[in-house]
Amino acid sequence: MDFKIINKLGLAKKLGNYMGWSQKESLYFIEHCFDWIKLKMIQGNRVILSGFGVFQLNFRKKRRLLHPITQKPLIIPERLCPQFTPADSLLKLFNRKAIL
Repeated sequence: MDFKIINKLGLAKKLGNYMGWSQKESLYFIEHCFDWIKLKMIQGNRVILSGFGVFQLNFRKKRRLLHPITQKPLIIPERLCPQFTPADSLLKLFNRKAIL
């Protein structure tokens, strides 16, 4: 499969064309939408977008492992990691497209 990379500016152009907004208005909307999702996740909320997926923060425990080259022990501290879980309908759509 040949995938294209779409960055925030490209998304703003597409959204602007679709909604009839200027690129500046689209970029403003995208920035505020992402900021709102990040804020809600930081506050401990799960952001559920029906038919798309769930954004949430997961707590990862402290881990010990060995450096692959030096074989010295490393400790990775506990941390919060963002996670996206796609909706079942989105997964089915992708898998249907992959089969065709």
